[in-house]
Amino acid sequence: MKLKIKLLVFTCLITVKMHAQWNPISGGYNYSGNIGIGSTMTSLTGALHVNGLNASGWSYFSGNVNGAGNPLNIQALAFGWNKSAGAGESLIVYNTSLGGYPRLSFNSFNGTTFSEEMTLAGGKLGIGTNSPQSKLHIANGEIRASDPTFNDINVRLDGTSIPSIKFTRYTGSPNTYHNAFAGQFYNATLGQYIFGIGTGSSTSGDQNATINALAITLNGNVGIGTTNPSQRMHISGSNPHGQVASQIENTDSNSDSFAPIQFKTGASPSVWQIFARNGDLFHGIANVADYMVIKNGGNIGIGTAGPSEKLTVQGNIQVPLLSSIGYLQSTDKFVHNGNTIGNYSLGSVNDSWQSGAPTAIFSGFGGIKLVAGAQPRLSIDISGNVGIGTTSPNQKLTVNGTIYGKEVKVDLGVPGPDYVFEPAYNLSPLDSIKTYLDKNKHLPEVPSAKEMEKNGVNLGEMNMLLLKKIEELTLYVIEQQKEIKELKEAIKK
Repeated sequence: MKLKIKLLVFTCLITVKMHAQWNPISGGYNYSGNIGIGSTMTSLTGALHVNGLNASGWSYFSGNVNGAGNPLNIQALAFGWNKSAGAGESLIVYNTSLGGYPRLSFNSFNGTTFSEEMTLAGGKLGIGTNSPQSKLHIANGEIRASDPTFNDINVRLDGTSIPSIKFTRYTGSPNTYHNAFAGQFYNATLGQYIFGIGTGSSTSGDQNATINALAITLNGNVGIGTTNPSQRMHISGSNPHGQVASQIENTDSNSDSFAPIQFKTGASPSVWQIFARNGDLFHGIANVADYMVIKNGGNIGIGTAGPSEKLTVQGNIQVPLLSSIGYLQSTDKFVHNGNTIGNYSLGSVNDSWQSGAPTAIFSGFGGIKLVAGAQPRLSIDISGNVGIGTTSPNQKLTVNGTIYGKEVKVDLGVPGPDYVFEPAYNLSPLDSIKTYLDKNKHLPEVPSAKEMEKNGVNLGEMNMLLLKKIEELTLYVIEQQKEIKELKEAIKK
């Protein structure tokens, strides 16, 4: 039975081939070797022309195709020929060669011009190009993946080579390309394949020239500007002075909007933020507590959001023991009792006064002034002179005012006048004392009133001088008492 069918088919084909103008019924023709189904002889446009005329007048044919956009007379299979209009969109599949490979192309044809849409040649598929350079080459278009059920859409690259997706754009300038890639590459330092994204450009025709911009390691570390990220986020790069290394921007036009960097831990508070708001930089918890702020004018506030000075602290400040604050303490310094102290500093050091109890140090190289009521009340000059009520002390202690105390003790710089009672002491006669007083109006050796007003009084010297005068006066009294006693005895006789 099978053999009979095969012979019948063969006989039919021989018969069709031998009768070039066979027309047994309307709707089936064989004209000059072309076979038409549902076509007339004059409308046969291919070796096989099937006309399934419908409301739109579409037909299908196979054979040689010519057109303004296709100068070659090539063998093709065409679908969607609009017979009534003499043109229309067509999809033509034809076979020629490309670089020595057979080529299968899918084209659109409007009756006059061919537009090549997809080409398969040498195991390479081109979409939008008739010269595919890779396994999949898409030119001048986009790739879109969608899933109406919103399930995951997976793109997988397999193989023993390193999988990656590369993008290359020819700029129009000779050998100038803008390149990008996304995929895996081997990191010899880490000894692993990591995921990377990079961009680059070339003026020498290199379509693979890229620089790694972002890298993700197998443990999830992300590197920007480095392929060896050591932390969850590792940003590295060299930026010329004045250039911004990174930027976080909130485009919300609300005047109270902010752009935060947020840190979250399991401890309390669990959320911590650094954020910019209205040109100021805050450190704290947004809309809850602002612990530190740096105003756009440079003022820093700790415990306050409105610092009025370069540093405003609302609260206590602690300087650890044996530490200090001051100006250039690393270079502008001196050594005291083995302690290095800044020339302008406030702090504490170990001193010899009390073992185990540090001593507070307040240092000012050019001097120190303590101010109260908008006036300097106590001054220490660079020589160590102390002034109370004056900023120009000329002695170790200069007081402009009254001193009140229970006791004043003076270390003597001169010897006590006990020498007055020595037998060899020459006590001036009272007559000479009277002559001196009449002339100078003050005791010998005692400064005059004008001298004391001008130069002040040295308490130690003055006390010793007054004591000397008292001792001399005592000698005068003793001498007078002796003379009185002698006179009394003479009267009695």
